Amino acid sequence: MITPSFHFNILKDFLHIMNEAADNLIDKLQREACDTGEVYDIFQDLTLSSLDIICSKFYVPHKEVIENFFKP
Repeated sequence: MITPSFHFNILKDFLHIMNEAADNLIDKLQREACDTGEVYDIFQDLTLSSLDIICSKFYVPHKEVIENFFKP
């Protein structure tokens, strides 16, 4: 029942979205985690990146979810 939802041909359409989200995640981690030399918890960033990919299917503005979601 779940197999058609994750068929390769359907997921192929999301490849550019997943790549863009991965690039955004890498940029953020390089800025905030790599240069500090401190321990960094990436759980929230990975969660937001996943949300970014999922929301893009529903045409929710997703360009900078990972950057702006938890900003005051």
